[in-house]
Amino acid sequence: MKEPPIELETLTRLKNRKWIGDKKADIVVCCNKNYGWSDEIICSECKRVCFHTPTNLDMKKKKVKMICVECALTKFRNKLNKEQIKLLEMSK
Repeated sequence: MKEPPIELETLTRLKNRKWIGDKKADIVVCCNKNYGWSDEIICSECKRVCFHTPTNLDMKKKKVKMICVECALTKFRNKLNKEQIKLLEMSK
């Protein structure tokens, strides 16, 4: 499996650190596309196939909930800030 570009990994880490601080994430939003460095998983909410890049593992709880972009934007929208919503809508 290829590694994600270091720029993407760094930007993701910076954004996540900004949003969750020193806590660990309990929900992770997965991509709709496989970019060649992602693992196929099943959304915890709707059971749709989505793709997760196993990076920044130190920022995630051990039993993290994996959800697709659609579920994030519908079922968890009230927990997202405007920047997160914009990024997720762009990734659909």
